[in-house]
Amino acid sequence: MQRPQPHEGGPLPQAGQEQDLARAPDVTEDEVRAFVAALDAASHRKDADEFQTYFAPDTTVEITLHTPLGPHTQRLTPAQVVRQLRESAGLAIEVIESQRLRLQIRLSTDGHQATVTGETLDTGRVMGMTMRLRTHETFQVGRAHNRLAITAMQVVSHLEGFAGFGQR
Repeated sequence: MQRPQPHEGGPLPQAGQEQDLARAPDVTEDEVRAFVAALDAASHRKDADEFQTYFAPDTTVEITLHTPLGPHTQRLTPAQVVRQLRESAGLAIEVIESQRLRLQIRLSTDGHQATVTGETLDTGRVMGMTMRLRTHETFQVGRAHNRLAITAMQVVSHLEGFAGFGQR
């Protein structure tokens, strides 16, 4: 299985510009699995430049973080997500373990897109305190200029243990 390459070869279509889906090659489950693995790797390396290549420019990313103080939801563009990734790279967060617990891929009946649902568990240390972040994600993957790209994404994360909160 070949690792998918980040988007190359010109800009992705802007909102309102659509490629001819009748001629687009089918999206395969193996291709989507490789895409998710490459996306995860870029995220864990905090490689903002590569990470951004996995999103169509008009994608909306909805992120909800549940903390002991309550939920906080943001609706972001890919550029805003990348800015946050760059900012987090400067934080003193030591990643202890990051694992994908579940991954489900549902291909559309026409074969032109896939819905990906998954769950990850990240354990890290911040300022000497250990935290766990359990994340549930759902996103749409489609083809743009013969490359896969995320076209919509929803992320819900739960902080499960940090500074004495949420300990089990």
